Amino acid sequence: PAFDRFSANFQLNFELNENHRMFFEGKYSKTESNFYGQPAFDQPIRIRRDNAYISPELGALMDQANLSQLLVYRFNVDAGRRGEDVERQTSRAVFGLEGYLGDWNYEVSANFGQTTISRLNLNNRINERWHAGLDAVVDPDTGKIVCRVDVDPNAINPHTNAPYSSMARNGCVPFSVFGHGAVTAEAAKWFNVNSLNTSKLEQTVLEANIANSSVFSLPAGDVGFAAGIEHRKEKSQENTDPLAALGLTFLNAIPSRGGQYDVTEVYAETTVPLLSDLPGINMLSVDLAGRYSDYSTIGTTTTWNIGVNWEILDSLRFRGTLARAVHVEDVDRKTDG
Repeated sequence: PAFDRFSANFQLNFELNENHRMFFEGKYSKTESNFYGQPAFDQPIRIRRDNAYISPELGALMDQANLSQLLVYRFNVDAGRRGEDVERQTSRAVFGLEGYLGDWNYEVSANFGQTTISRLNLNNRINERWHAGLDAVVDPDTGKIVCRVDVDPNAINPHTNAPYSSMARNGCVPFSVFGHGAVTAEAAKWFNVNSLNTSKLEQTVLEANIANSSVFSLPAGDVGFAAGIEHRKEKSQENTDPLAALGLTFLNAIPSRGGQYDVTEVYAETTVPLLSDLPGINMLSVDLAGRYSDYSTIGTTTTWNIGVNWEILDSLRFRGTLARAVHVEDVDRKTDG
């Protein structure tokens, strides 16, 4: 495989005064990869007795065994190796303001990120064209080898038991599958295509945070507090090659899909020292935290955390935590929403 990467990062800080600072972060990354893997394969190929590429000797054996068709299992190396040519581009920009408001430190920022993916699937076989090309017969009028669809408008595909569509009739190129190298380059060019899939992911985050390590003091120490609000929007879209999406090629039939959601969250947390400098208690404190989330998809959720931190000696500490978490899983994937 081949792989190339280019990335650039940019960071800017501007001091408005001793208490306030603006900042900007920019990033761009591009990767390109190209590789070839295994070719298409068949389990099995159905070849009728009247196929033009069946030799007289093989035909005689089929007649002797009363066979109307052959089942051939084949790894189609001569039909073109499949591969991928992938390009990914990621860009991200963050702009913010941070500093101090008295004893409080704060940060406000806006973050936008985007990734685009272009994946070209190389030598992706159109299955019906493959079937039509290997279904070769001798034209009774000209004596030339042609596709069955060229002499029989009602020809049936033995692999699907359905009539060939116009896609298989347009410019059909007959070929043999007996022996390595039997599939001609002209035929491979006809039944292979390069399928393009494109994806785009976007993320927008707006947030503001404040914190103070010493809101007020207790006998055991200072009480710390932090809080913030965040709004996040996620969006994605994948556009699959139309032929592949319909299941007409060797690739899996994956339809185009996309979706988006947004969430607004508010959180607060504090650390409260309860006891200190006592026999068996160097420090005893409790941590409290809570988060409220409002999703555009599932509604609201609430999570919380209670923790106890007991330092018995400088070298011995016990911690205990009780928490409630929410895991959101998209079981029924929906598109365009």
